[in-house]
Amino acid sequence: MKQHSTVCNQNPKNLPNNSEDERKRKALAKMIILDKLPLSSVQTVSFKRFMEALCPDFTIPSVLTIARDCCEYYLEKKKKLKKLFTENKQRVCLTVDIWTSEEGLDYMCLTAQW
Repeated sequence: MKQHSTVCNQNPKNLPNNSEDERKRKALAKMIILDKLPLSSVQTVSFKRFMEALCPDFTIPSVLTIARDCCEYYLEKKKKLKKLFTENKQRVCLTVDIWTSEEGLDYMCLTAQW
């Protein structure tokens, strides 16, 4: 398995380090987060056609890669927020709202005010 992972072209570590593709992947992750899209939305035929027309040289990443990019974006924002709170030394008030959707899914929203 270790030997295969070093030569597998689907392993993100083996892909060429292209900053332009990385910038596009980050933009795609931000779009998915901000528009609250499912990760699988990048695998639809219409999205693939749109991307092919818009940027044919960009390879659409897998769902796992997009999930990883979303997590990296979250960690980046979390780090910035921690720095902001540490530097400003202000109070933070937290409000929690819990609700259940019509489909029976539970949601929790945490709001911070400072």
